[in-house]
Amino acid sequence: MANAETGKARMFVANCRMSWLEFSFIPPERRSPVTVKIPPKSQVEIPHSGMLKEDIQRIADQNEVYGWVHASKVKNMKTYIGACYDFKHIDMDRVGEAFEINQHVLTEKADTRLKQNMMAANEDLKRRTEGHVSINALEVVEVKPNGEKHGMVQRLRPAGADAR
Repeated sequence: MANAETGKARMFVANCRMSWLEFSFIPPERRSPVTVKIPPKSQVEIPHSGMLKEDIQRIADQNEVYGWVHASKVKNMKTYIGACYDFKHIDMDRVGEAFEINQHVLTEKADTRLKQNMMAANEDLKRRTEGHVSINALEVVEVKPNGEKHGMVQRLRPAGADAR
């Protein structure tokens, strides 16, 4: 929180992504940017935290387009969360919640894209074969780099396909 005597504040940023988070900002007392790198599922106190709370809030506001949210809002989020921030240490349970939300959001997006791609492939196949061939069903099996099959198997049918 802000120091009552000086109006200075601290800011903590937690990376809620599965990859490193890197962001830059220019503190008021400098002309060149400061770059901060945060490992996945970790938090750091940003350097130059002696800035005024308004300066720190400006950094957070500028990064909202990249999925930054205040830590207190994580539980209610239904969209991707790149990072959460607060003016005090962030409860790492919040970061775990954000990871779960992100996994759900990204899985839904991947499923939607997979279905869209399958429908496009089906339409292309029907067009090229003048309607004689189409995709009746598609099975997707995730295979790990070592060749082991992952537990996820999806069976998809394009709209209007016969159920067999």
